[in-house]
Amino acid sequence: DTSVRLVYQKLIMMATLPLLLTILTVSFWVLIYLWRKSMLIKSKMIGTVVILLYLAHPNIVKSMFAIFSCQKLGDGKSYLHTDLEIECWDSSHLKWALGVALPALCIWGVGIPTAMLMLLRAHRSDLRETTV
Repeated sequence: DTSVRLVYQKLIMMATLPLLLTILTVSFWVLIYLWRKSMLIKSKMIGTVVILLYLAHPNIVKSMFAIFSCQKLGDGKSYLHTDLEIECWDSSHLKWALGVALPALCIWGVGIPTAMLMLLRAHRSDLRETTV
């Protein structure tokens, strides 16, 4: 079977979601800038990306961890909890778990909170201002 299983398609979608959200947000604010010629889009663009990534982060991490959630059945083999037709740690599952989920966990699972912390620390003196 050469088709990519639905579980793996969802894994790819969730692993690329932060990039997609960022691209869509930047495109949206560039269009707003071209339409209204507003000079204040940079802070709005960054704010929108931060909020969207903050909201998507738990679902991204949950989806990446799901690929490692296996359960042992009566035949003594472990199968993926979300798709019991996928045997855990065979060559195909291992490729997806270590090739997509683990890097995505490292990049997005750790990267998003770290980026947010760095952004807040860099602008900590401006956090009390109410300019819009």
